[in-house]
Amino acid sequence: MTWRPPGEPPGAARLADRSPLTADGDHVTGPGVFDMKAGLVQLVWALRALEAAGLARPPLRLLLNGDEEIGSPASRPLIEAAAEDAAAVLVFEASADGAVMERGPGTARLFAKARAVAARMGLDLCECSVGGASDGNFAAALGRPVLDGLGAVGAGAHARHEHISVDGMLERATLTAALLHELA
Repeated sequence: MTWRPPGEPPGAARLADRSPLTADGDHVTGPGVFDMKAGLVQLVWALRALEAAGLARPPLRLLLNGDEEIGSPASRPLIEAAAEDAAAVLVFEASADGAVMERGPGTARLFAKARAVAARMGLDLCECSVGGASDGNFAAALGRPVLDGLGAVGAGAHARHEHISVDGMLERATLTAALLHELA
């Protein structure tokens, strides 16, 4: 019998034993780096950058959960409660080839703001639709504007070749800091 934390996909612990974190230039490989540890690191550095620069940011509510990979049965009510009065919901799930996820009407305005911020940085922020789901859907169902896929640029979620781009992390952390400042 192998124990694994609640919400961790079967086999993840064994994969971590056989696939240590490795870095080679811009390429970092390891279990969970793309989905979704790097996105959380990007958020932390974006907040640190705003603090260090003395720049305003909106009031934040950060919610981290451990059961997203199994449908968020325990955390869904917490997510919905946290999102109920949110002006915007930013989700740091891994990006889809650098794009953020498709939008509804409320998210259209949030995406336009994010795209304008990215353009000022010389980045082209695209949007897409993916076959999976994220906890951002719970907030979107409440009518909250959701910008999903702000996490790492990379590929291979849940696979041995899961990897991220370090340069992509720097761009995403900078974009996040600029977007949060814009939303202040």
